[in-house]
Amino acid sequence: MRKILYILPVLLIVLTASIKAQAVSTADAKNFVNKDTTVTGVATQVSAAKSGIIFINMDGKFPDNKFSAIIYKDDVPKFADVKKMEGKSIAVKGKVQEYNGKYNIILKDPNQLQVVNKKTPAHNESGNEK
Repeated sequence: MRKILYILPVLLIVLTASIKAQAVSTADAKNFVNKDTTVTGVATQVSAAKSGIIFINMDGKFPDNKFSAIIYKDDVPKFADVKKMEGKSIAVKGKVQEYNGKYNIILKDPNQLQVVNKKTPAHNESGNEK
């Protein structure tokens, strides 16, 4: 009985740690395809396609970006002032996908996107540190 009392807290800690979403860099996101993940990086470029899709290119401008968060036209109204994300450190949550050799997460809910509260080094136009 005592063994169970000692083992139970350890099991709870291990299970809790494994349930928490793992935050990864844009460069490491390729290792998490088809997995729910939090990807962090700098929103170097926010642009809208003619189709109305919003692309938040992270750690570099297209086509040199390392990762993208994509908001489809029907979901754009849910995301207020997404253009203001440009230049900020952000975290995006969702299932990492690969399309034509590029990695992304589709954003459907504003809770999937947040500004990360940390100072970031200055970046040049291609998203590299100055």
